[in-house]
This record gives sequence, structure tokens and C-alpha cells, in this order.
Amino acid sequence: MRQRGPDRQERGRTGGRRGRGSRLQPGGFYAWSHYTYDKFSEPVRVGFATVNQDRAGNELPYIPRHQYGAHVAWAGSGWRARLAGLSWGEYWMDNANTEKYAGWQWVMNLSVSYRRAPHALTLNVDNLTDKRYAVEAKKDTGGKVSYSAAAPRAVMLTYRYDFH
Repeated sequence: MRQRGPDRQERGRTGGRRGRGSRLQPGGFYAWSHYTYDKFSEPVRVGFATVNQDRAGNELPYIPRHQYGAHVAWAGSGWRARLAGLSWGEYWMDNANTEKYAGWQWVMNLSVSYRRAPHALTLNVDNLTDKRYAVEAKKDTGGKVSYSAAAPRAVMLTYRYDFH
């Protein structure tokens, strides 16, 4: 049987308290990938002719071997916060595996929210440190390298009202 005490915390059968305390929760992830072509022939322009180049056994481009991240989350008394860091390791920029991009490390994202039913307010900040990096780096068969820039710091404030 559960009862609510005068401090609005629930008391379980053992008399212990549960409810309005704060908690800190760390976490993370790691992914390892190694994809190769079983069979693949890529048409490559050589002078005025197009020649098929065998890429069998090569690693697929744009897929890092290592991806990892870590986060810490906190919650208490209607508040929640989460700070996360994400990383992508180096990867091949082309099907021929001639050049690697170094990847990017520890792009930070932050989320802070407050909820008091039926209202909720959330602030999200992506790329918290406004890090400059390429989300994609590639090289075409002619040797031209191109980079796609990552988004700069982005801030979004949202309000939610729950109709019950």
C-alpha cells in the first residue's frame, strides 16, 4: 500500500521515500563497423575513355570504423538536463580508398527542460561549442575533394501544453 506523506513524497511498504529527489545518470555507446565490397566495378574516366575499375575488397566510403558518444543526464523536481558528446572516426572518402577524412570528435548537444503539468518548456542547443567540422567529406573519381559543412550552433525553445 502506498501513501502520500505531507511532503508529497510516496512512502512504500518499507517506509522508504521515493519521488522528488534528483538523480544523475551517465551513459554512452560505441559502434564498430567494417564494411567491404564483395563485388563492385566503378566506371572511371581515364582521358577520353571510361574504364571499369575493380573495387572488390575495398571498404565502403563515408562509414567510420568507430562511432562513439557519452552523455550525462540529470532530473529532479520537474527539471531535466542532458549533455551529450558525439564522435565519428576517420573514414575513406572514395570507393578506391585513396584518401581518409579524420572525422570529428566530441560535438556537444545540450537539452534543458522544465515540466509542471500541463506545461512543458524545453531548450535544445545542438553543436553547443559551435564547432566547425565537415559532416561529410568525399572525393570523386577525378580526384576532386568536397566537404559538406556541419550546421553551426542551433538553439530551439519549445513550449508544450498537454490537453487532458
